[in-house]
Amino acid sequence: MHKTAKYILAINLSLITCLSQAQEGAIRLAEGIELTSGIKVNYLHDNNVYFAESSAETASVLQTSPLVKIDLTAENYTSQIEYAGQYGQYLNIEEADYYDQVFAAKLSNSAHSKHNVQIGAKIIQGHQARGTGLTEFDANITSSAIKFNQYQMNGRYEYGSQGAQGKLAIGVNLSQLDYRNFNQLTQSKDYAKYSYFSEFDYKIGKVTALSIDFNQTKILYKHRDNNSISRDSSESRLLVGVKWAGLSHLTGQIKFGFQNKKFNDAAREDFNGLAVDVNLNWQASSYSEFSVSVGRATKEPFSNGDYIAENSTKLAWLHSWSAFFKSQLQIGYSNDDYVGLDRTDHSRHLKLGLSYLPIKTLRLTASNQIDVKDSTLNQIEYDKNMLSLTLEVLL
Repeated sequence: MHKTAKYILAINLSLITCLSQAQEGAIRLAEGIELTSGIKVNYLHDNNVYFAESSAETASVLQTSPLVKIDLTAENYTSQIEYAGQYGQYLNIEEADYYDQVFAAKLSNSAHSKHNVQIGAKIIQGHQARGTGLTEFDANITSSAIKFNQYQMNGRYEYGSQGAQGKLAIGVNLSQLDYRNFNQLTQSKDYAKYSYFSEFDYKIGKVTALSIDFNQTKILYKHRDNNSISRDSSESRLLVGVKWAGLSHLTGQIKFGFQNKKFNDAAREDFNGLAVDVNLNWQASSYSEFSVSVGRATKEPFSNGDYIAENSTKLAWLHSWSAFFKSQLQIGYSNDDYVGLDRTDHSRHLKLGLSYLPIKTLRLTASNQIDVKDSTLNQIEYDKNMLSLTLEVLL
């Protein structure tokens, strides 16, 4: 996956992870109102802060991440309001500090047992670190990190009671990416996505269901460079497979199908091919958990090329050695083929972490992460090693 796409995803995952870990520390403010808050402080030592192929520069960053979540529960609806931020301060190099934020809200109405309506919205204010995304060929193209806003809205209607044999869902997703600085470089990269989807699950066992979903997406770029070819396109994806949910030790899904991407301008190359979406979680025991994800799909490039044909695999193992010590192991590999450009990237990722929890509201973590990228374009190859010491506190 492209480094900027990874960063946007990491912001989302950081919010979800922090809030899920903090859920046990929720404070009940009143009937149906719960507050969860906390702060994470991370010291990061990075031996290649600009993702350089050679002459790597070492840096240390102090990251402070507050989070707040409010849960509201009534007879017929539940709602959540969430905020997470990250302030990064570079300690030993002349690089501008940054502050990334995520605001999110969600409402679910289930006034009737067979009908459920969910709506949500999210605003992400983030940055594209120098040496990634639009500056991956040369970190010195800009004097500081490129900043962006991403806006997301979604709606979902679901028909089918909790124990029904069949369940149908339809919905829409809206997303817009806007860069906030260095307009001459970034203006032509702003784009919006509009998609609608439908899903149908049919139970064939107590925790097993056959599943089919269809997604149609329109991608529109807001600006074009002079004499450039339009990047606007339409995507269709159909997936069929199996889901596991409920009390099973195995949860998740295995789906295979077909994806089509067609550009408005015939000068760009269309895509027709296999799509894969595998996400499985296996609770081997009360203290050990494994997860695997495999994906094949097209992605929007943040630099050159018509699109990225991505194949990715990720493995993770979480283990509780005792009530006080937990470990985490992550392994990942991705192959990104830039169609319309003579470029193929191979990325490998390894992370090992050990956490100490002296009390429920305090977590100390030490981790080491290694990222290696090989490419047919030598100037964007890199390897980096990141050491982290993290303190997480629930307030």
